Amino acid sequence: MRQRYPYQPLQGPEHQIRLLTILPGEFPLGGQDATPIEIQFQTISFGDFQGPVPKYEALSYVWGEDRSPDPVLVKSEASEQSFIEVTQNLATALVYLRHATVPRVLWIDALCVNQMDINERSSQVSRMANIYRKADRVVVWLGPESVEDCSAQALSTLRDIGSRMEVNWELRNMRATDQEDSSWADLNVPLRLHSRQLEPVLKLLSRSWFERVWVQQEIILATNTAVLVCGHDSIMRQHFTNAIYYLDVKPRNSLGEEAMFRERLALTNKMATNMYASEKYVDILRDQAKTLKCLDARDRVFAILNIGNPFERRGNIEADYSKTTEDVYRDFTISQIINSNKLDFLTACELQNNHGVLPQPIPSWVPDWRRPVLAESLCHQHASGQSVAAARIHSNGEQLSLMGVKCATVTRTQLTSFRELSKADMIEFASSVKQCFQFWTFPEKEMSRENAHDACLRTLCGDLFSHHWRPQFPEGVDVNVCSTILDWVLMGPYKENNQRIRLPTKIGVFIGHVIRACYGRACFTTMEGYIGVGPTSTKIGDIICVLLGCAVPLVLRPIREGKFSVVGECYCDELMNGAALLGPLPKEVDFVHTWVQERGVYRPAYINRRNGKVQGEDPRLAGHALPPGWRIEEHSEDGVNRSFVEENHNGTEKRWADWEDPRMRAEELRKRGVDVVSFDLI
Repeated sequence: MRQRYPYQPLQGPEHQIRLLTILPGEFPLGGQDATPIEIQFQTISFGDFQGPVPKYEALSYVWGEDRSPDPVLVKSEASEQSFIEVTQNLATALVYLRHATVPRVLWIDALCVNQMDINERSSQVSRMANIYRKADRVVVWLGPESVEDCSAQALSTLRDIGSRMEVNWELRNMRATDQEDSSWADLNVPLRLHSRQLEPVLKLLSRSWFERVWVQQEIILATNTAVLVCGHDSIMRQHFTNAIYYLDVKPRNSLGEEAMFRERLALTNKMATNMYASEKYVDILRDQAKTLKCLDARDRVFAILNIGNPFERRGNIEADYSKTTEDVYRDFTISQIINSNKLDFLTACELQNNHGVLPQPIPSWVPDWRRPVLAESLCHQHASGQSVAAARIHSNGEQLSLMGVKCATVTRTQLTSFRELSKADMIEFASSVKQCFQFWTFPEKEMSRENAHDACLRTLCGDLFSHHWRPQFPEGVDVNVCSTILDWVLMGPYKENNQRIRLPTKIGVFIGHVIRACYGRACFTTMEGYIGVGPTSTKIGDIICVLLGCAVPLVLRPIREGKFSVVGECYCDELMNGAALLGPLPKEVDFVHTWVQERGVYRPAYINRRNGKVQGEDPRLAGHALPPGWRIEEHSEDGVNRSFVEENHNGTEKRWADWEDPRMRAEELRKRGVDVVSFDLI
């Protein structure tokens, strides 16, 4: 009788891994049963990559349900043949992946890691990034082919599109590979696909592989040799991601069923973006908490430790399954605040009840990734300018002290009635816009009709207009176009009874911007006459603050003397782009995220609309000297690419600050009369 395979302990699991070899076998034809899968293990040194590493492929797949597992036979010279039970999904994959005449070497987590040994499991999880990075090829198993879902047609469509263009993921643009037909990359040319071609693609993207947390790391760390496999058919990763980008950014002017397709495309496009561009941890976590699944809540953090912006990977957090979920989330948040000196993680916090006095499972300043935030992130803002966090973590790990400015007190709130994009309806959408507009223009503060219209437009769209990016994103939307569409929406009424509504050009992009900024949020006004959108739990008496190092204003709730809970991020029109700390920008100047090719990042800059001149220096800081010992080192004529240098920092060496402007520190702001105070968050 065969017995379960007895795993032999790895000699230093941080330096060794197991590889498996699938022995050859014919693929079953005509409804025949597959012959048993037979494998052999080998152990290799894999710590510092000294010496050659055997060629192997790493499998990315969905485990599937544990019920009715199938046995995989393990051939070993040291013992009789034994077996390991695997899920049916993996068993099916092995049948398809097995070659007919030659062995195939793979790394598969369910087999190559002793899942019953928690120490080995934790250690091997920390090695997974290198395992996928050093693989000769990563193979993504999407599942068997499906005649009903037309999976072969879906892959054929994606291959055809993906081979026709190249995508620049940093600048978010594309170019056609065939210069004689550049219309493929022209966003003014309508999509060349019919619904009968798109439906199989939607079904393919709805497969469970696209919904799992761990697959992000596995495919992101792969090289361009990676392939996505569906049955016996496959597509190169690069062609797949090119096609997804193309389908996602092509403008659409209709709603309904197509919006469901766009939602799935957006999810996949975010994953593709992470493969080629360094996204922030908080953005990755926020997206996956809403859309991706995992069995162990700790894996939401563990699965991304080796991806994201390299500057955020300087912490000492490693996968440790002996920690509670709460400890993992808190330790990771603290690590990110300390290492980045930014408060991006606070933008993902959202109070779940309307009172803020009930005990929270973790501090309000630690995002709970088990509870997805429905609203999209607002963090592509510049509310605190080029400041960094002045943070102090108290010894108990429960309180976080930060510096910032109290800006406003909430006086009125109203939930928005927007629906998610896949359920959007033109008439309901227009009604929701009108409700917001009427709420914000309630006569609490004298404001001209033109100013009220512009403030409402910026708030509805989160001010994410194309003129704030240089170069502009192709899929961005012009503020003047949005202004015209808003007028059209406010004019109404709209024909019903199945009569076709003639929609303005770019209406789909406008709707996407508004839903991104307002869905899952509440409108508010403040005692000071400001308008904005914030968390649904915002209530009268909450305060709006801009904290040093935080890209967006935050809604805080006073709990007791000097103590606050984080309610969540908000957009408050008169507090953006550093206005809370430095006052408003000159009327002729706009803030603009400017791409610096030498660094591969966007940097803050300012453009004068009258003469088109761009500069890196904030015009509101002109004439304000740097603190003693500091100087600016320019790397470009316009000053956008620059560093702040402190000579003889600590008396021994220079200190370089690519982001922080030392004039934005608390003590320097106070010298200019800014009321910077401490906030204790619990």
